[in-house]
Amino acid sequence: MKSIDVCVVGGGFSGLYISSMIDGDLHIFEEHSDVGLPMHCAGIISPKTFDMLNVPRSLVEAEYSGMIINYGGYKIYWFGKPLALRVDRVGLERYLYDKCSSLGHVFHFNSFVSNVDSRGFISVGNLRFSSKLIILAEGSRRVFSRRLGLVGDGDDFYGFQTLIHGRVGSEFIHVYIDREFSDYFSWFIPIDNDKCIVGLMVKNSMDFKPKFNALLKRLEFERLLFNASIERFFGGVIIRGPIGSYGCGRVFAIGDSIQMSKPLTGGGLYPICLTSKVLSKLINSYISGSIDLNDISALYLPFFSELSRRLKLSFNLVKLISKTNYRVLEKVILGGCRLKWYSSLLSHIDYDEPLYGVLKDPIKLIKFSLALLIGLIP
Repeated sequence: MKSIDVCVVGGGFSGLYISSMIDGDLHIFEEHSDVGLPMHCAGIISPKTFDMLNVPRSLVEAEYSGMIINYGGYKIYWFGKPLALRVDRVGLERYLYDKCSSLGHVFHFNSFVSNVDSRGFISVGNLRFSSKLIILAEGSRRVFSRRLGLVGDGDDFYGFQTLIHGRVGSEFIHVYIDREFSDYFSWFIPIDNDKCIVGLMVKNSMDFKPKFNALLKRLEFERLLFNASIERFFGGVIIRGPIGSYGCGRVFAIGDSIQMSKPLTGGGLYPICLTSKVLSKLINSYISGSIDLNDISALYLPFFSELSRRLKLSFNLVKLISKTNYRVLEKVILGGCRLKWYSSLLSHIDYDEPLYGVLKDPIKLIKFSLALLIGLIP
Protein backbone atom coordinates (compact mmCIF):
# COMPACT_ATOMS: atom_id res chain seq x y z
CA MET A 1 0.00 0.00 0.00
CA LYS A 2 1.44 3.35 -1.06
CA SER A 3 1.28 6.16 1.53
CA ILE A 4 1.09 9.78 0.33
CA ASP A 5 0.25 13.19 1.79
CA VAL A 6 -2.87 14.07 -0.20
CA CYS A 7 -5.13 12.11 -2.55
CA VAL A 8 -7.42 14.15 -4.79
CA VAL A 9 -10.38 12.28 -6.25
CA GLY A 10 -11.28 14.07 -9.47
CA GLY A 11 -9.16 16.02 -11.95
CA GLY A 12 -11.78 18.54 -13.03
CA PHE A 13 -11.59 22.24 -12.23
CA SER A 14 -12.15 21.92 -8.48
CA GLY A 15 -9.57 19.17 -8.03
CA LEU A 16 -7.00 20.95 -10.20
CA TYR A 17 -7.54 24.37 -8.66
CA ILE A 18 -7.10 23.35 -5.04
CA SER A 19 -4.19 21.04 -5.97
CA SER A 20 -2.40 23.96 -7.65
CA MET A 21 -2.17 25.66 -4.23
CA ILE A 22 -1.02 22.66 -2.17
CA ASP A 23 2.56 21.61 -1.50
CA GLY A 24 3.73 18.11 -0.66
CA ASP A 25 3.27 14.64 -2.11
CA LEU A 26 -0.09 14.93 -3.88
CA HIS A 27 -1.72 12.47 -6.29
CA ILE A 28 -4.72 13.27 -8.51
CA PHE A 29 -6.96 10.45 -9.70
CA GLU A 30 -9.00 11.22 -12.83
CA GLU A 31 -11.29 8.78 -14.62
CA HIS A 32 -10.86 10.41 -18.05
CA SER A 33 -7.79 10.29 -20.29
CA ASP A 34 -6.96 14.00 -19.97
CA VAL A 35 -7.99 17.20 -18.22
CA GLY A 36 -10.82 19.29 -19.67
CA LEU A 37 -12.94 16.23 -20.49
CA PRO A 38 -15.81 16.10 -21.09
CA MET A 39 -16.67 19.65 -22.17
CA HIS A 40 -19.70 20.76 -20.16
CA CYS A 41 -19.41 24.41 -19.10
CA ALA A 42 -19.90 27.68 -20.99
CA GLY A 43 -17.20 29.35 -18.87
CA ILE A 44 -19.12 32.49 -17.86
CA ILE A 45 -17.75 34.03 -14.66
CA SER A 46 -17.58 37.42 -12.99
CA PRO A 47 -14.46 39.64 -13.10
CA LYS A 48 -14.22 39.11 -9.33
CA THR A 49 -14.04 35.34 -9.75
CA PHE A 50 -11.47 35.67 -12.53
CA ASP A 51 -9.26 37.79 -10.26
CA MET A 52 -9.47 35.09 -7.58
CA LEU A 53 -8.29 32.49 -10.09
CA ASN A 54 -4.98 34.31 -10.56
CA VAL A 55 -4.48 32.93 -14.08
CA PRO A 56 -3.23 34.58 -17.31
CA ARG A 57 -5.52 37.11 -18.97
CA SER A 58 -5.03 35.24 -22.23
CA LEU A 59 -7.55 32.66 -20.98
CA VAL A 60 -10.34 35.25 -21.33
CA GLU A 61 -12.07 34.64 -24.66
CA ALA A 62 -14.74 37.34 -24.39
CA GLU A 63 -15.99 40.18 -22.19
CA TYR A 64 -19.65 41.10 -21.81
CA SER A 65 -20.78 44.55 -20.76
CA GLY A 66 -24.40 43.54 -20.45
CA MET A 67 -27.03 40.85 -20.06
CA ILE A 68 -30.62 41.08 -21.30
CA ILE A 69 -33.17 39.13 -19.26
CA ASN A 70 -36.30 38.36 -21.27
CA TYR A 71 -39.82 37.43 -20.27
CA GLY A 72 -42.79 37.51 -22.64
CA GLY A 73 -41.40 40.35 -24.74
CA TYR A 74 -40.35 42.38 -21.68
CA LYS A 75 -36.65 43.03 -21.18
CA ILE A 76 -34.54 44.02 -18.19
CA TYR A 77 -30.92 45.09 -18.75
CA TRP A 78 -28.01 44.26 -16.45
CA PHE A 79 -24.88 46.27 -17.22
CA GLY A 80 -21.31 46.13 -15.93
CA LYS A 81 -17.78 47.23 -16.89
CA PRO A 82 -17.57 44.35 -17.68
CA LEU A 83 -20.44 42.40 -16.18
CA ALA A 84 -19.06 38.96 -17.03
CA LEU A 85 -16.20 37.19 -18.77
CA ARG A 86 -16.01 34.01 -20.79
CA VAL A 87 -12.93 31.92 -20.04
CA ASP A 88 -11.52 29.06 -22.05
CA ARG A 89 -12.47 26.24 -19.68
CA VAL A 90 -10.32 23.62 -21.39
CA GLY A 91 -7.41 26.05 -21.51
CA LEU A 92 -7.97 26.92 -17.85
CA GLU A 93 -7.80 23.29 -16.77
CA ARG A 94 -4.75 22.75 -18.97
CA TYR A 95 -3.04 25.73 -17.29
CA LEU A 96 -3.85 24.33 -13.84
CA TYR A 97 -2.60 20.90 -14.92
CA ASP A 98 0.74 22.42 -15.95
CA LYS A 99 0.95 24.28 -12.65
CA CYS A 100 0.25 21.10 -10.69
CA SER A 101 2.85 19.21 -12.73
CA SER A 102 5.44 21.91 -12.00
CA LEU A 103 4.79 21.34 -8.29
CA GLY A 104 5.60 17.66 -8.74
CA HIS A 105 2.05 16.41 -8.30
CA VAL A 106 1.34 12.99 -9.80
CA PHE A 107 -1.59 12.41 -12.16
CA HIS A 108 -3.32 9.06 -12.56
CA PHE A 109 -5.48 9.26 -15.70
CA ASN A 110 -8.00 6.58 -16.68
CA SER A 111 -8.14 5.74 -12.98
CA PHE A 112 -11.58 4.87 -11.69
CA VAL A 113 -11.72 5.22 -7.90
CA SER A 114 -13.92 2.46 -6.51
CA ASN A 115 -13.92 3.37 -2.83
CA VAL A 116 -13.13 6.27 -0.51
CA ASP A 117 -12.67 5.59 3.20
CA SER A 118 -12.92 8.46 5.69
CA ARG A 119 -9.93 6.98 7.55
CA GLY A 120 -7.71 8.04 4.64
CA PHE A 121 -7.81 5.16 2.16
CA ILE A 122 -8.87 5.04 -1.48
CA SER A 123 -9.11 2.07 -3.83
CA VAL A 124 -8.31 2.17 -7.54
CA GLY A 125 -8.77 -1.22 -9.15
CA ASN A 126 -6.57 -3.66 -7.22
CA LEU A 127 -4.49 -0.83 -5.74
CA ARG A 128 -5.03 0.79 -2.36
CA PHE A 129 -3.58 4.13 -1.30
CA SER A 130 -3.14 5.48 2.21
CA SER A 131 -3.29 9.24 2.60
CA LYS A 132 -3.06 11.83 5.35
CA LEU A 133 -5.91 13.69 3.65
CA ILE A 134 -8.37 13.03 0.84
CA ILE A 135 -9.87 15.86 -1.20
CA LEU A 136 -13.16 14.77 -2.73
CA ALA A 137 -13.63 16.66 -6.00
CA GLU A 138 -15.70 14.11 -7.90
CA GLY A 139 -18.10 16.68 -9.37
CA SER A 140 -21.78 16.08 -9.97
CA ARG A 141 -21.47 12.27 -9.73
CA ARG A 142 -21.51 12.56 -5.91
CA VAL A 143 -21.04 8.81 -5.47
CA PHE A 144 -18.66 9.00 -2.53
CA SER A 145 -20.10 12.16 -0.99
CA ARG A 146 -23.42 10.31 -0.79
CA ARG A 147 -21.82 7.16 0.61
CA LEU A 148 -20.12 9.23 3.29
CA GLY A 149 -23.37 11.01 4.14
CA LEU A 150 -22.15 14.45 3.08
CA VAL A 151 -25.08 15.23 0.76
CA GLY A 152 -28.68 14.25 0.19
CA ASP A 153 -30.74 14.64 -2.95
CA GLY A 154 -29.80 17.66 -5.05
CA ASP A 155 -31.99 20.11 -6.93
CA ASP A 156 -30.56 19.02 -10.27
CA PHE A 157 -31.22 20.03 -13.85
CA TYR A 158 -29.83 18.76 -17.12
CA GLY A 159 -27.90 21.57 -18.76
CA PHE A 160 -27.79 21.12 -22.55
CA GLN A 161 -25.62 23.46 -24.61
CA THR A 162 -24.72 23.79 -28.27
CA LEU A 163 -21.83 25.50 -29.99
CA ILE A 164 -23.36 27.11 -33.08
CA HIS A 165 -21.85 28.74 -36.15
CA GLY A 166 -23.84 31.47 -37.84
CA ARG A 167 -24.18 35.22 -38.02
CA VAL A 168 -24.55 36.56 -34.48
CA GLY A 169 -26.66 39.69 -33.98
CA SER A 170 -25.81 40.81 -30.43
CA GLU A 171 -22.82 41.42 -28.19
CA PHE A 172 -24.85 40.86 -25.00
CA ILE A 173 -25.73 37.66 -23.16
CA HIS A 174 -29.47 36.96 -23.45
CA VAL A 175 -31.38 35.00 -20.80
CA TYR A 176 -34.95 33.77 -21.30
CA ILE A 177 -37.24 32.97 -18.39
CA ASP A 178 -39.87 31.17 -20.40
CA ARG A 179 -41.19 27.64 -19.91
CA GLU A 180 -41.55 27.24 -23.66
CA PHE A 181 -37.75 27.11 -23.92
CA SER A 182 -36.70 25.48 -20.62
CA ASP A 183 -37.84 24.32 -17.20
CA TYR A 184 -35.94 27.20 -15.58
CA PHE A 185 -34.06 29.49 -17.94
CA SER A 186 -32.24 29.35 -21.27
CA TRP A 187 -29.39 31.41 -22.67
CA PHE A 188 -27.68 32.83 -25.74
CA ILE A 189 -23.98 33.66 -25.36
CA PRO A 190 -22.18 35.33 -28.28
CA ILE A 191 -18.55 34.30 -28.71
CA ASP A 192 -17.77 36.39 -31.78
CA ASN A 193 -19.58 37.59 -34.92
CA ASP A 194 -19.85 34.04 -36.27
CA LYS A 195 -20.16 31.80 -33.23
CA CYS A 196 -22.32 31.49 -30.11
CA ILE A 197 -23.44 29.12 -27.37
CA VAL A 198 -27.13 28.36 -26.93
CA GLY A 199 -28.27 26.38 -23.91
CA LEU A 200 -31.16 25.52 -21.64
CA MET A 201 -32.04 23.70 -18.42
CA VAL A 202 -34.59 20.89 -18.19
CA LYS A 203 -35.64 18.39 -15.53
CA ASN A 204 -36.37 15.65 -18.07
CA SER A 205 -33.75 15.10 -20.78
CA MET A 206 -36.50 14.08 -23.23
CA ASP A 207 -37.78 17.67 -23.18
CA PHE A 208 -34.56 19.07 -24.61
CA LYS A 209 -35.21 18.74 -28.35
CA PRO A 210 -38.62 20.49 -28.60
CA LYS A 211 -37.57 23.27 -26.23
CA PHE A 212 -34.27 23.76 -28.04
CA ASN A 213 -36.00 24.01 -31.42
CA ALA A 214 -38.44 26.57 -30.00
CA LEU A 215 -35.53 28.56 -28.58
CA LEU A 216 -33.72 28.61 -31.93
CA LYS A 217 -36.87 29.94 -33.60
CA ARG A 218 -37.09 32.72 -31.01
CA LEU A 219 -33.44 33.67 -31.54
CA GLU A 220 -34.00 33.81 -35.29
CA PHE A 221 -37.19 35.85 -34.82
CA GLU A 222 -35.33 38.36 -32.63
CA ARG A 223 -32.57 38.52 -35.24
CA LEU A 224 -29.95 37.29 -32.79
CA LEU A 225 -28.88 34.34 -34.91
CA PHE A 226 -28.86 33.77 -38.67
CA ASN A 227 -27.99 30.68 -40.73
CA ALA A 228 -27.38 28.53 -37.67
CA SER A 229 -25.20 25.45 -38.05
CA ILE A 230 -24.63 23.28 -34.97
CA GLU A 231 -21.00 22.27 -34.43
CA ARG A 232 -21.46 20.16 -31.29
CA PHE A 233 -23.58 19.49 -28.24
CA PHE A 234 -22.19 19.45 -24.71
CA GLY A 235 -23.37 19.86 -21.14
CA GLY A 236 -24.01 17.98 -17.95
CA VAL A 237 -25.83 18.04 -14.64
CA ILE A 238 -26.37 21.50 -13.15
CA ILE A 239 -26.60 21.47 -9.37
CA ARG A 240 -28.22 24.25 -7.34
CA GLY A 241 -27.90 22.74 -3.86
CA PRO A 242 -28.76 22.18 -1.08
CA ILE A 243 -25.20 22.43 0.23
CA GLY A 244 -23.89 19.41 2.10
CA SER A 245 -21.24 18.96 4.78
CA TYR A 246 -17.60 19.85 4.12
CA GLY A 247 -16.24 16.44 5.05
CA CYS A 248 -15.68 13.73 7.63
CA GLY A 249 -12.61 12.10 9.11
CA ARG A 250 -9.69 12.64 6.75
CA VAL A 251 -11.96 13.53 3.82
CA PHE A 252 -12.63 17.13 2.77
CA ALA A 253 -15.08 17.72 -0.09
CA ILE A 254 -15.39 20.72 -2.40
CA GLY A 255 -17.46 21.96 -5.33
CA ASP A 256 -20.27 19.96 -6.91
CA SER A 257 -19.41 16.92 -4.81
CA ILE A 258 -21.17 18.65 -1.90
CA GLN A 259 -23.59 20.61 -4.11
CA MET A 260 -21.88 23.92 -3.37
CA SER A 261 -22.86 26.13 -6.29
CA LYS A 262 -24.58 29.44 -6.90
CA PRO A 263 -28.26 28.63 -6.22
CA LEU A 264 -29.67 30.97 -8.85
CA THR A 265 -27.62 29.69 -11.80
CA GLY A 266 -25.81 26.54 -10.65
CA GLY A 267 -22.39 28.07 -11.41
CA GLY A 268 -19.62 26.47 -9.38
CA LEU A 269 -16.36 28.35 -9.97
CA TYR A 270 -17.10 31.18 -7.53
CA PRO A 271 -17.68 29.03 -4.40
CA ILE A 272 -14.87 26.66 -5.44
CA CYS A 273 -12.42 29.58 -5.55
CA LEU A 274 -13.52 30.85 -2.14
CA THR A 275 -13.36 27.50 -0.36
CA SER A 276 -10.18 26.26 -2.07
CA LYS A 277 -8.13 29.30 -1.10
CA VAL A 278 -8.95 28.84 2.58
CA LEU A 279 -8.78 25.05 2.69
CA SER A 280 -5.50 24.81 0.75
CA LYS A 281 -3.72 27.09 3.25
CA LEU A 282 -4.89 24.93 6.13
CA ILE A 283 -3.82 21.75 4.34
CA ASN A 284 -0.34 23.20 3.72
CA SER A 285 -0.06 24.05 7.42
CA TYR A 286 -1.13 20.50 8.28
CA ILE A 287 1.40 18.91 5.91
CA SER A 288 4.18 21.09 7.35
CA GLY A 289 3.22 20.03 10.88
CA SER A 290 2.06 23.48 12.04
CA ILE A 291 -1.46 22.27 12.84
CA ASP A 292 -3.14 18.90 13.31
CA LEU A 293 -6.16 17.32 11.65
CA ASN A 294 -8.62 18.64 14.22
CA ASP A 295 -7.27 22.15 13.71
CA ILE A 296 -8.17 22.04 10.01
CA SER A 297 -11.81 21.39 10.83
CA ALA A 298 -11.89 23.91 13.67
CA LEU A 299 -10.39 26.69 11.53
CA TYR A 300 -12.27 25.85 8.32
CA LEU A 301 -15.71 25.43 9.86
CA PRO A 302 -16.47 29.12 10.63
CA PHE A 303 -15.62 30.19 7.07
CA PHE A 304 -17.50 27.29 5.50
CA SER A 305 -20.53 27.88 7.72
CA GLU A 306 -20.76 31.57 6.81
CA LEU A 307 -20.48 30.91 3.07
CA SER A 308 -22.99 28.07 3.37
CA ARG A 309 -25.37 30.33 5.28
CA ARG A 310 -25.37 32.90 2.48
CA LEU A 311 -25.77 30.32 -0.27
CA LYS A 312 -28.44 28.37 1.66
CA LEU A 313 -30.43 31.57 2.17
CA SER A 314 -30.38 32.11 -1.59
CA PHE A 315 -31.16 28.43 -2.23
CA ASN A 316 -34.22 28.53 0.03
CA LEU A 317 -35.44 31.62 -1.80
CA VAL A 318 -34.93 29.91 -5.17
CA LYS A 319 -36.87 26.87 -3.92
CA LEU A 320 -39.69 29.16 -2.82
CA ILE A 321 -39.67 30.83 -6.24
CA SER A 322 -39.65 27.43 -7.97
CA LYS A 323 -42.87 26.49 -6.16
CA THR A 324 -44.55 29.29 -8.15
CA ASN A 325 -43.15 27.72 -11.35
CA TYR A 326 -40.79 30.74 -11.48
CA ARG A 327 -43.68 33.14 -12.05
CA VAL A 328 -42.25 35.37 -9.30
CA LEU A 329 -39.22 36.09 -11.48
CA GLU A 330 -41.49 36.75 -14.42
CA LYS A 331 -43.60 39.21 -12.42
CA VAL A 332 -40.52 41.04 -11.14
CA ILE A 333 -39.35 41.55 -14.73
CA LEU A 334 -42.83 42.64 -15.79
CA GLY A 335 -43.12 45.07 -12.87
CA GLY A 336 -39.65 46.47 -13.50
CA CYS A 337 -40.60 47.21 -17.09
CA ARG A 338 -43.91 48.81 -16.09
CA LEU A 339 -41.96 51.07 -13.72
CA LYS A 340 -39.49 51.79 -16.55
CA TRP A 341 -36.62 50.42 -14.45
CA TYR A 342 -35.21 48.76 -17.55
CA SER A 343 -31.58 49.11 -16.49
CA SER A 344 -31.81 50.41 -12.91
CA LEU A 345 -33.52 47.36 -11.35
CA LEU A 346 -30.35 45.26 -11.52
CA SER A 347 -27.80 48.06 -11.14
CA HIS A 348 -25.11 47.45 -8.50
CA ILE A 349 -26.27 43.85 -7.94
CA ASP A 350 -23.52 41.34 -7.12
CA TYR A 351 -23.15 38.98 -10.10
CA ASP A 352 -22.03 36.08 -7.90
CA GLU A 353 -24.55 36.42 -5.06
CA PRO A 354 -27.43 38.47 -6.51
CA LEU A 355 -30.21 37.16 -4.27
CA TYR A 356 -28.20 37.57 -1.08
CA GLY A 357 -27.19 41.05 -2.26
CA VAL A 358 -30.86 42.00 -2.58
CA LEU A 359 -31.86 40.45 0.74
CA LYS A 360 -29.16 42.22 2.76
CA ASP A 361 -29.81 45.66 1.23
CA PRO A 362 -33.12 47.22 2.41
CA ILE A 363 -33.31 49.64 -0.52
CA LYS A 364 -32.79 46.91 -3.12
CA LEU A 365 -35.27 44.66 -1.30
CA ILE A 366 -37.93 47.38 -1.33
CA LYS A 367 -37.27 48.04 -5.01
CA PHE A 368 -37.65 44.37 -5.97
CA SER A 369 -40.74 44.00 -3.78
CA LEU A 370 -42.34 47.00 -5.48
CA ALA A 371 -41.51 45.57 -8.91
CA LEU A 372 -43.15 42.28 -7.87
CA LEU A 373 -46.29 44.04 -6.63
CA ILE A 374 -46.61 46.08 -9.83
CA GLY A 375 -46.01 42.94 -11.89
CA LEU A 376 -48.83 41.12 -10.10
CA ILE A 377 -51.38 43.75 -11.16
CA PRO A 378 -53.50 42.28 -14.00
